[in-house]
Amino acid sequence: MTKTISTMLVLFLLMITLPVWIGLAGACVGIAGALFGMVFGIFGALVGALGSILGAIVHSVGAIFGGVFHPVISVKPLTLLLLILVVVVITRSQGKTVR
Repeated sequence: MTKTISTMLVLFLLMITLPVWIGLAGACVGIAGALFGMVFGIFGALVGALGSILGAIVHSVGAIFGGVFHPVISVKPLTLLLLILVVVVITRSQGKTVR
């Protein structure tokens, strides 16, 4: 009889505290997601900082030499697309063997 009452008491406590356990599990998942996002945010910030440093160096070199480097560095989107297309065509044609 005592064992049945203690079992029922444990089940009752589990039923009452179930929302708390679900909330704690959700909080743990949320904290893990936030940490994952923080890692990606730090990585993105480092890439952005590196890009801006390189951009500042290139811009200052271009300003020193009177814009000599600007035609080399500034690539228009259509030129970039054509360059990528040429690279793809060349790599695909090298993969085929001639009989």
